[in-house]
Amino acid sequence: MRLFSTLENHYGSHLDGADFEQILRDNFAGPIRCSDLAPLDQLHLGGLEASESLLRAADLKPDGRLLDLGCGLGGTARLAAEKFGVEAIGLDLTHALVAGAQQLSAALSTPVNARFLQGNALALPFPDQYFDTVVMQHCLLNLPEPETALRECRRVLKPNGQLVLHEVLQGPGGIPYYPVPWAASAGQSFLVDQSTLTDWLNTCGFKTSCVDDLSEQALNWRTRHSTREHKGLRPFSVQLVFGDAFGSMAKNLRLNLAEQRVRVIALYAIR
Repeated sequence: MRLFSTLENHYGSHLDGADFEQILRDNFAGPIRCSDLAPLDQLHLGGLEASESLLRAADLKPDGRLLDLGCGLGGTARLAAEKFGVEAIGLDLTHALVAGAQQLSAALSTPVNARFLQGNALALPFPDQYFDTVVMQHCLLNLPEPETALRECRRVLKPNGQLVLHEVLQGPGGIPYYPVPWAASAGQSFLVDQSTLTDWLNTCGFKTSCVDDLSEQALNWRTRHSTREHKGLRPFSVQLVFGDAFGSMAKNLRLNLAEQRVRVIALYAIR
């Protein structure tokens, strides 16, 4: 499958065979908490603060079941399990990310109720009406058939279940600069504008309850991190995922936000 090989190469090439146990030993001397892993496992704009805000606004119920779709290294799934008491399942297409998520969870000093599977967002390996909440962070932009993924999300959600999207969208400022963290080139990117996304959600049977524009916060966050990175990237950071190309990716992402070539939103929708 072309989608599989493209994403596996983009996200997994620098992590293939990575020894996360050794990486953690090199960076931590004491107990490891979920928040300690955030510089590496929060692979989206806004980092840990954005994930906490997103989950808090979702009003998660203890003992509910949450799907973190496109989970990457599993940071949001672990956070949801630890802070909000849900059973979290993370699913990602990239084998190296799923393997890394499993290793990072195993290294926690206090285990959390989160597990990780490899799978395809276009054909979710779960029964109907299985989840109370589905979370997607910077995931749709990697999918050539986003409507299919949204229909699958609705299928696996319980009645009145909630879809929570933290997504990068096409902005009014023109074609984005590449590479960026989600794509080495325009051919790997599937950005849409907010109107198109809303139409897709309506067509799939969702009712949008809230949309927050996080573009300014995302730009400020990316600018702060760019200043720190200019002084030298930390050894325990997302550069482990993206390699030496991350400097160019981060620079282009900041420019895209500053020139409104991309926008960032949090959207909440009900099945």
